[in-house]
Amino acid sequence: MPFYKATFQDWETSAVADDYETAISIIVADTAGHRVRLRSLQVGQSDDSPTDENYSVRITRADRTGDGTAGSTIAAANVPKVDPSSLDCIATVGLAYTVEPSTLDTEESWAIECNSRGGFIKEWEPDMAIIANQDTILCVQIAPRAAAAIQLSGTIEFETF
Repeated sequence: MPFYKATFQDWETSAVADDYETAISIIVADTAGHRVRLRSLQVGQSDDSPTDENYSVRITRADRTGDGTAGSTIAAANVPKVDPSSLDCIATVGLAYTVEPSTLDTEESWAIECNSRGGFIKEWEPDMAIIANQDTILCVQIAPRAAAAIQLSGTIEFETF
């Protein structure tokens, strides 16, 4: 299976407590049979002197209809391949959303509570990985737990199958 990696750098959360915003997303193509499987997520502070703030990370799916696809996105050909001999990725990665997805699933697929002085690495085995099917957005959303913005960076790795 082809693996791909994308990053978000020096991204800042909202300054409103518990206000989730999308840091990065995988936008699955509207192509019959296309789907992606999230294999790894890493998030950590990107400030040299981070404040001691708690934040929450969740992964949820959104329907691609309506809003949520606004903002800048990395072109499909530019999603970095982990193996240079793999095909170019037909999914895209969304960054810098100007409109948050509003068609989110009612239940998140995965969540964790963190502190800005540390970070985490989460890896999924293929049979336990979070899957997004054709014409879906897999959103990594982050919210501060207090009324203070937090600066973070992260990486996602995914595969198409």
